Amino acid sequence: MKKLLLAATTAAMITGAGAASAFEISGNIGVASDYIFRGQSQTGEELSLNGGFDADLGAGFYAGFWGSNVDFGGDEQLETDLYVGYGFDVNEDISLDFSFIQFVYIGEQSALNYQEYVASLSAYGLDLTVVHSPEYLGDGGESFMYYNIGYGFDLPYDISLGLSVGLNDADDMDITFDGSGDDSYTDYSVSLAKEAYGVEWGVTYYDTDIGSDNEAADARVVFSVSKSL
Repeated sequence: MKKLLLAATTAAMITGAGAASAFEISGNIGVASDYIFRGQSQTGEELSLNGGFDADLGAGFYAGFWGSNVDFGGDEQLETDLYVGYGFDVNEDISLDFSFIQFVYIGEQSALNYQEYVASLSAYGLDLTVVHSPEYLGDGGESFMYYNIGYGFDLPYDISLGLSVGLNDADDMDITFDGSGDDSYTDYSVSLAKEAYGVEWGVTYYDTDIGSDNEAADARVVFSVSKSL
């Protein structure tokens, strides 16, 4: 969830007030007790400081970047995600979104840099997402696929509940996720969120079906606080 955003911002400024008026920038900052991506800790089970910016380019197009500290046991320090996309409403209940994400890691783990192509369908509170990566985590294999289904709804006291389950499929790549040699796994999450005092407070339970040889994928509860800018 940088260079693209800066380039787009510069272009809007150069083309004059007319173009800039259709250009909207928003941001976010946050802190979490861990950074979990598809069920696995990206920070060595330590604190995550994160934030990013989004640019609404108009006509359904958008661009932005998001970053967080990471720790995979080497000299890596930062993950930065650059993305562009296009989304539109089919009707008042159904929407589609297509995006491209470039993952960039700063430090020795720059060899892990990779891209993802994402297609999402939202309908009646249900979110269906399909992700394809031709070079997941710099592996260079044929393909990695991720399939996710999520559902969210409101509870009393303005609390939102989110449910998610995803399938990580690396059958065509030289990647395994634990000591047993599994090249696919399922991740789950249940989240609660509430906005209060100008920030969003969240608590999320994460788990996977990865074996115990991969401690980064152990079940855990993560607390987070974030603010939109």
